Amino acid sequence: MRSINHVAIVGLRASGSRGVSTPLRLLDRPWSRRLRLRSFPTSLSPLRSRRRCVESPAAPYARIAVEERGSSFFAAVVLTSVIILAQGGCAVGGSAGNGAGAVRLTEATTPGRTVITGVPFLPQEDDTCGPSSLAMVLRFLGTNVDTSELVRETRTEGLKGTLITDLAGAARRRGFAAEVADLDLPRLRERISAGAPVILLVDLGVWSWSRPHYLVAYGWTPEGVVAHSGREQGKVIPFATLDAQWAKMGRLAILVRRGGAR
Repeated sequence: MRSINHVAIVGLRASGSRGVSTPLRLLDRPWSRRLRLRSFPTSLSPLRSRRRCVESPAAPYARIAVEERGSSFFAAVVLTSVIILAQGGCAVGGSAGNGAGAVRLTEATTPGRTVITGVPFLPQEDDTCGPSSLAMVLRFLGTNVDTSELVRETRTEGLKGTLITDLAGAARRRGFAAEVADLDLPRLRERISAGAPVILLVDLGVWSWSRPHYLVAYGWTPEGVVAHSGREQGKVIPFATLDAQWAKMGRLAILVRRGGAR
């Protein structure tokens, strides 16, 4: 498992604005068109800094610098999988819940099946699937927080959606350890078996259309991963389907646990 260490934006000018600079964080709502990535050399440094230009309908003049600690993996993940602006949004529906849960079914009692109880299901309205997913996990961990509160705290002015590192930062400010990391299905299963729901960033788009979306994975069955996603509570997503959608976003996840900031 590798963590996203540091990402910084050099400059950003969105459509209809001039000279707007903002920290780079990872988007959950990319535009519908794929980004065109260009690489150009920079001076070497201990951090093995790389820079790429990113062009998109939302930010035609975005210039992004990715500083990597120890691996070129971060640049590839950040630039090809996450810094995409999307047309689609999160579905509306569901009902709110509360409580800190425990593992309901484990490998020992039901082979191949683990489901965490007490993970609340909160509505995922347009552009709020990120804050809603974080609110579900924080409520599960015992902190009562509303989606609207997290939206106000994490939204970036002029962009639709929430950046993934902003969500991790919001969890840290509430006393939790939180990190953005790349996982895979076996490691996701380990987290769920340990009783920890995981926020996944997936792409629900088809062909060249990208529709990134956050969901909360909290169960594992022989048929697939159990998740709160969009209008569906406790949806079982087949492994192949989830892995394909997740892979398009670099298999990024937000890991949140008790124990203070890391």
